[in-house]
Amino acid sequence: MSARTHRPAPEIRRSPSERCSLAVLAMLWLFGATSAGRAAELPLGVRGQAAVWLQPAGGSLTVRLTKQDLNIYPGPDRLVAQLFNAERRLLGAIEIEDDGSTAKGPAQGTQEGSLTVEVGAVGPCRLQVAAPTSNDLVWGLVSDAAGYAVEGQPLLNSPTVGGPVAFVPPTGAFAIRLSALHEPGVQTVELHDGNGRIVHTFNLARLGVEQVCSLPADPARSGLWRLEIGKWDVKLAIDGVTFWTAEPATWLDPEPYVHLLYPYHQTRYLEPGRPEELRYQLRNRGSGTLTYRLAATAPPGVALALSAPEVKVGPRRAAEVTVTVTSTVRLPNAVRGRLVATRADRSEVVTSAGIELRPGPSPVSQPLAL
Repeated sequence: MSARTHRPAPEIRRSPSERCSLAVLAMLWLFGATSAGRAAELPLGVRGQAAVWLQPAGGSLTVRLTKQDLNIYPGPDRLVAQLFNAERRLLGAIEIEDDGSTAKGPAQGTQEGSLTVEVGAVGPCRLQVAAPTSNDLVWGLVSDAAGYAVEGQPLLNSPTVGGPVAFVPPTGAFAIRLSALHEPGVQTVELHDGNGRIVHTFNLARLGVEQVCSLPADPARSGLWRLEIGKWDVKLAIDGVTFWTAEPATWLDPEPYVHLLYPYHQTRYLEPGRPEELRYQLRNRGSGTLTYRLAATAPPGVALALSAPEVKVGPRRAAEVTVTVTSTVRLPNAVRGRLVATRADRSEVVTSAGIELRPGPSPVSQPLAL
């Protein structure tokens, strides 16, 4: 696992568009983004904090963050990103410091930080990106993940970046609100449906004036809709939409995974021959009944028993799953296992909850020394 911050050599001065293009090219080269394999890319233009869901393509995951301070306001601009696996275990962090110019003025360049980790779980990871001192910055990323989605309403602030903002539209009535942040954001923006048809054209003719597109309910609405934004210098809000992507080809839909298996991990103390029980909730946030196949794994010396190998969960309901663990030997140290849930009709929807087993009696069973 590694994390680092990089600042460009001060004697090399490039325009913002050149810096952005070179950074993207370098990152695509790093991840081998060729016709045989595509890197997941979020362009340098997202302002403020957000979370990014990343679907690992294998047992490891690499993320490279790029930051550019806008220097619109005085003060330091730091970016901190924490990466968690599906079991909400912290895998590592990236911290990128200020660009060295805390006064108001032009942007000084880009800074980068990277992280490579072993995931150690099944299901999407979550990268929580925060700007603890100021949101006077923009950021983007490239990863070797198989897919990604951004959680949160988009605030885009880069006149040198353009492209789609794609999302799954609600089937109920909803509205999209769009406004230009700065002069480059004065433009027309097309809204395309899942079949590529233009549904609406926003005319962002004046700064800060919100344009609204209201759409009626349509149960047949499907596919990824997208806003084609020529310059990412806009504020955007979409009713009922939590997740979006700038890259439809690597779209990951997090909805089937949200709170699917809860709690994310549990800990039990084991003594030989004495069983302990762990209870989990399997949740269905959808409108139809779903079936999940269950499996549990543990290291040698630990026996696991599931309450059922398969569970049906009704719409907007939860079902309890019980895992009974028994140690046949005295554990020399803490060990880990996991409970894995796979959706029967969509095997790609799979996630895990962690099981941590520690040797000896639980501390809560011991008398307090007062």
